[in-house]
Amino acid sequence: MEQQNVLNEQSPEEMMEQLINLHYSGLYRMAYKYVCNEQDALDIVQESAYKAMKHCGSLREPQYALTWLYQIVRNEAVSFLRGQKPSVPIWEMDGGTEAAYTDIDLHRAIAQLPVGEKSVVFLRYFDGFSFKQIAEILQENINTIKSRLYRALQKLKAMLEGSYAQL
Repeated sequence: MEQQNVLNEQSPEEMMEQLINLHYSGLYRMAYKYVCNEQDALDIVQESAYKAMKHCGSLREPQYALTWLYQIVRNEAVSFLRGQKPSVPIWEMDGGTEAAYTDIDLHRAIAQLPVGEKSVVFLRYFDGFSFKQIAEILQENINTIKSRLYRALQKLKAMLEGSYAQL
């Protein structure tokens, strides 16, 4: 409640600047998970911050500003991917900030998922968002998000069982 009062007392630009600064690392992580390239992820976050600052006056409900910001980052990342050829997969990078994964098979399997399913897995298990927050970020029905996550987990299970069966 106190945070909401603080948000209401600030101008939209001040509020958005504060949110960007507080959540910069999470925004960067999200962009990086999509593009698997540090420089591209930085560009996406910068472009997203610009768009958020430019349009923050049109935000009707300040309590949804963070969700809106993550949605902008996701949309920018997807737009970037549509215009690019595939980049180097994360498990083939040497020493990138997000490349220190312990379960390479899992991340290879996640990389094979369609973008919609991959988004839900990242947002739920890597960023810790609730189903409601994911539904707001992706602008989908909460039941669609749950179904998509269940389908993604089934695919991951099948892929991982197949990779371990080959050992």
